[in-house]
Amino acid sequence: MNMRAIRKLAIVVAVLLVTMCSWLKPVTELATASVDAGLKRAVISFATARALNGAISVLQGTELAVQPVGVGVSLSVGEILDPINDLVESLSSVMLTASVAFGIQKLLLVMGSNWTVSAFVTGVALLWVILYMGRGAPGWLTRLMLVLIFARFVMPLTLIGSSYVFEQFSAGEYQQSQVALDRTSSALQRVADAGAREDTESTPPAEVPAPAAEPQTKQSGWFDWARDMKSSAQDTLERALSSLEDPVGKLTQKFEALKAAAEDVAERMIRLIVIFLMQTLIVPVLLLWGLYRLTAGLAASGARERT
Repeated sequence: MNMRAIRKLAIVVAVLLVTMCSWLKPVTELATASVDAGLKRAVISFATARALNGAISVLQGTELAVQPVGVGVSLSVGEILDPINDLVESLSSVMLTASVAFGIQKLLLVMGSNWTVSAFVTGVALLWVILYMGRGAPGWLTRLMLVLIFARFVMPLTLIGSSYVFEQFSAGEYQQSQVALDRTSSALQRVADAGAREDTESTPPAEVPAPAAEPQTKQSGWFDWARDMKSSAQDTLERALSSLEDPVGKLTQKFEALKAAAEDVAERMIRLIVIFLMQTLIVPVLLLWGLYRLTAGLAASGARERT
């Protein structure tokens, strides 16, 4: 047996194996599980993004405030949340698009894995093998067989491949980012439910002593009253400053903590956007292009062999 005959036999065996694989359910089941898992992740992230957007919308006009000794000190929450509000909207749009993309992929998978498609692939492949082992299969039949095989396996292979890339490189990052978003959304929702303003407990202002009821007839009595008045005012001011220092410090700490949380959640949202764009767009397109180039290369090789 010469090399040409061995090559023809190897091609026939490969075509028959691919045809048999078109009937295997584990391939379709694995692809279905992959797309269902991706769709579930996208829906969960979309729901989290919408909840976060709702909490931010409520809190944008609120303030963190204290009122020790009647002196109001406030810091605007909107100053922190405004920069990430647009990012939350973008995340929601990406998650919605990803959910739709996963839904379309699942629909194409169901259509491509239908038994009628497998039966059509099998019939065309057997006809091609018979003609190929004889005088040679016509070019149109070779192209038709390759197109049918491409249509049958492009979605399963693309979904399984993109899921593998996700599990190997992005699963841990997704889990951490999703947990961070959930925690931030829950925390902001609690603040929104608690009310627009939060007053901290403080020491009430001391009452200013009123002048004595008896009329002051002596000049020394008037000076004594003025001196007492000044001393009482100084004591009140000192107590006010001491009671102001601690609440303001706590308020500043809350403001800085909220600012740090906002910066962290912004980074997490960007990572989620990248992860879902990779799984629903970049990796599938690369795999689709690779399968297309492989199919086109096989078709070109068959055409050269006939010539």
